[in-house]
Amino acid sequence: MGKKSLSYDTIDKWEHAHMPYEIEDEVLNLYVKFTEESELKWVDIALFYEQLEVPKEWVSLLEPRDLCIDGLEVIDFDKLMDTTYRLLIFMDNAAIIDKQWELLLRYSGRMEQFPNVSLRKHVLSVKDVQKAAVQVDMDQSMIVSMVSWATNGERVFVTYIDFAHCLGKMGVLRY
Repeated sequence: MGKKSLSYDTIDKWEHAHMPYEIEDEVLNLYVKFTEESELKWVDIALFYEQLEVPKEWVSLLEPRDLCIDGLEVIDFDKLMDTTYRLLIFMDNAAIIDKQWELLLRYSGRMEQFPNVSLRKHVLSVKDVQKAAVQVDMDQSMIVSMVSWATNGERVFVTYIDFAHCLGKMGVLRY
Protein backbone atom coordinates (compact mmCIF):
# COMPACT_ATOMS: atom_id res chain seq x y z
CA MET A 1 0.00 0.00 0.00
CA GLY A 2 1.49 3.31 -1.08
CA LYS A 3 1.72 6.25 1.27
CA LYS A 4 -1.12 8.71 0.77
CA SER A 5 -1.26 12.26 2.00
CA LEU A 6 -4.30 13.53 3.82
CA SER A 7 -5.99 16.35 1.97
CA TYR A 8 -9.31 18.11 1.76
CA ASP A 9 -10.01 16.23 -1.49
CA THR A 10 -9.40 12.85 0.17
CA ILE A 11 -11.76 13.68 3.03
CA ASP A 12 -14.33 15.24 0.68
CA LYS A 13 -14.29 12.16 -1.57
CA TRP A 14 -15.07 9.98 1.47
CA GLU A 15 -17.73 12.32 2.84
CA HIS A 16 -19.55 12.47 -0.51
CA ALA A 17 -19.07 8.89 -1.69
CA HIS A 18 -22.22 7.55 -3.28
CA MET A 19 -23.49 4.00 -3.22
CA PRO A 20 -23.38 2.29 -6.64
CA TYR A 21 -26.83 2.33 -8.28
CA GLU A 22 -27.26 -1.46 -8.35
CA ILE A 23 -26.73 -1.66 -4.59
CA GLU A 24 -28.84 1.43 -4.00
CA ASP A 25 -31.74 -0.17 -5.89
CA GLU A 26 -31.52 -3.32 -3.76
CA VAL A 27 -31.48 -1.29 -0.52
CA LEU A 28 -34.33 0.94 -1.71
CA ASN A 29 -36.50 -2.04 -2.69
CA LEU A 30 -35.96 -3.64 0.69
CA TYR A 31 -36.64 -0.32 2.45
CA VAL A 32 -39.95 0.00 0.59
CA LYS A 33 -40.86 -3.57 1.59
CA PHE A 34 -40.10 -2.83 5.25
CA THR A 35 -42.00 0.47 5.28
CA GLU A 36 -45.21 -0.60 3.50
CA GLU A 37 -47.08 -0.93 6.81
CA SER A 38 -45.14 1.46 9.06
CA GLU A 39 -41.80 3.15 9.61
CA LEU A 40 -38.57 1.19 9.76
CA LYS A 41 -37.47 1.03 13.39
CA TRP A 42 -34.30 0.11 15.26
CA VAL A 43 -35.84 -3.21 16.34
CA ASP A 44 -36.19 -4.15 12.64
CA ILE A 45 -32.57 -3.42 11.69
CA ALA A 46 -31.16 -6.91 12.30
CA LEU A 47 -33.78 -8.45 9.99
CA PHE A 48 -33.30 -5.67 7.42
CA TYR A 49 -29.56 -6.31 7.20
CA GLU A 50 -30.06 -10.08 7.32
CA GLN A 51 -32.17 -9.78 4.16
CA LEU A 52 -29.38 -7.72 2.59
CA GLU A 53 -27.05 -10.57 3.58
CA VAL A 54 -24.88 -8.37 5.81
CA PRO A 55 -23.29 -10.63 8.45
CA LYS A 56 -24.56 -10.22 12.02
CA GLU A 57 -21.05 -9.49 13.28
CA TRP A 58 -21.06 -6.26 11.24
CA VAL A 59 -24.61 -5.28 12.17
CA SER A 60 -23.72 -5.72 15.84
CA LEU A 61 -21.18 -2.89 15.50
CA LEU A 62 -23.95 -0.41 14.75
CA GLU A 63 -25.69 1.67 17.38
CA PRO A 64 -29.02 3.52 17.22
CA ARG A 65 -27.19 6.85 16.79
CA ASP A 66 -25.76 5.50 13.51
CA LEU A 67 -29.20 5.00 11.97
CA CYS A 68 -32.00 6.58 13.99
CA ILE A 69 -33.55 10.01 13.95
CA ASP A 70 -32.18 11.75 17.06
CA GLY A 71 -34.15 10.75 20.14
CA LEU A 72 -36.38 8.27 18.31
CA GLU A 73 -36.28 4.57 17.48
CA VAL A 74 -37.21 5.40 13.86
CA ILE A 75 -34.61 4.85 11.15
CA ASP A 76 -33.48 7.97 9.27
CA PHE A 77 -33.51 7.09 5.55
CA ASP A 78 -30.41 9.15 4.68
CA LYS A 79 -28.47 7.67 7.61
CA LEU A 80 -29.58 4.19 6.54
CA MET A 81 -28.30 4.68 3.00
CA ASP A 82 -25.01 6.21 4.11
CA THR A 83 -24.38 3.72 6.92
CA THR A 84 -25.23 0.76 4.70
CA TYR A 85 -22.76 1.90 2.05
CA ARG A 86 -20.04 2.52 4.65
CA LEU A 87 -20.68 -0.89 6.19
CA LEU A 88 -20.25 -2.54 2.78
CA ILE A 89 -16.99 -0.62 2.28
CA PHE A 90 -15.77 -1.70 5.73
CA MET A 91 -16.64 -5.32 5.00
CA ASP A 92 -14.71 -5.15 1.73
CA ASN A 93 -11.72 -3.61 3.52
CA ALA A 94 -11.93 -5.68 6.71
CA ALA A 95 -8.38 -7.05 6.46
CA ILE A 96 -6.88 -3.55 6.23
CA ILE A 97 -9.03 -2.12 9.02
CA ASP A 98 -8.48 -5.14 11.29
CA LYS A 99 -4.71 -5.02 10.85
CA GLN A 100 -4.46 -1.29 11.62
CA TRP A 101 -6.97 -1.48 14.51
CA GLU A 102 -5.14 -4.42 16.08
CA LEU A 103 -1.85 -2.53 15.84
CA LEU A 104 -3.38 0.48 17.59
CA LEU A 105 -4.92 -1.74 20.26
CA ARG A 106 -1.59 -3.47 20.88
CA TYR A 107 0.27 -0.15 21.20
CA SER A 108 -2.39 1.10 23.63
CA GLY A 109 -2.17 -2.05 25.76
CA ARG A 110 -5.88 -2.86 25.36
CA MET A 111 -5.27 -6.28 23.81
CA GLU A 112 -3.35 -7.36 26.91
CA GLN A 113 -5.73 -5.63 29.36
CA PHE A 114 -8.86 -7.11 27.80
CA PRO A 115 -7.86 -10.36 26.05
CA ASN A 116 -11.42 -11.73 26.03
CA VAL A 117 -12.89 -8.80 24.07
CA SER A 118 -13.16 -9.54 20.36
CA LEU A 119 -11.11 -7.30 18.07
CA ARG A 120 -13.98 -5.23 16.67
CA LYS A 121 -15.68 -4.76 20.06
CA HIS A 122 -12.76 -2.89 21.65
CA VAL A 123 -13.00 0.87 22.23
CA LEU A 124 -10.14 3.28 22.75
CA SER A 125 -10.30 6.11 25.28
CA VAL A 126 -8.24 9.28 25.01
CA LYS A 127 -5.80 7.72 27.52
CA ASP A 128 -5.51 4.60 25.34
CA VAL A 129 -4.73 6.70 22.29
CA GLN A 130 -2.15 8.62 24.36
CA LYS A 131 -0.47 5.33 25.34
CA ALA A 132 -0.30 4.28 21.70
CA ALA A 133 1.07 7.69 20.73
CA VAL A 134 3.88 7.36 23.29
CA GLN A 135 4.85 4.05 21.66
CA VAL A 136 5.35 5.76 18.31
CA ASP A 137 6.82 8.99 19.72
CA MET A 138 3.88 11.13 18.60
CA ASP A 139 3.11 14.65 19.83
CA GLN A 140 0.64 14.26 22.74
CA SER A 141 -1.00 17.64 22.16
CA MET A 142 -2.85 16.29 19.12
CA ILE A 143 -4.59 13.36 20.85
CA VAL A 144 -7.82 15.06 21.94
CA SER A 145 -8.19 16.60 18.49
CA MET A 146 -7.64 13.21 16.89
CA VAL A 147 -10.31 11.54 19.02
CA SER A 148 -12.67 14.43 18.38
CA TRP A 149 -12.06 14.16 14.62
CA ALA A 150 -12.56 10.39 14.71
CA THR A 151 -15.92 10.69 16.49
CA ASN A 152 -17.14 13.97 14.96
CA GLY A 153 -16.87 15.44 18.45
CA GLU A 154 -19.56 13.11 19.81
CA ARG A 155 -17.55 11.01 22.30
CA VAL A 156 -14.27 10.71 24.17
CA PHE A 157 -13.69 7.14 22.98
CA VAL A 158 -13.17 5.61 19.54
CA THR A 159 -14.93 2.49 18.28
CA TYR A 160 -13.91 0.16 15.47
CA ILE A 161 -16.45 1.87 13.21
CA ASP A 162 -15.04 5.33 14.09
CA PHE A 163 -11.57 4.07 13.25
CA ALA A 164 -12.79 2.61 9.95
CA HIS A 165 -14.33 5.99 9.08
CA CYS A 166 -10.96 7.64 9.80
CA LEU A 167 -9.21 5.25 7.44
CA GLY A 168 -11.82 6.11 4.82
CA LYS A 169 -11.28 9.84 5.31
CA MET A 170 -7.54 9.28 5.01
CA GLY A 171 -7.95 7.51 1.67
CA VAL A 172 -6.71 4.12 2.95
CA LEU A 173 -9.84 2.14 2.00
CA ARG A 174 -10.91 0.97 -1.47
CA TYR A 175 -14.39 1.97 -2.61
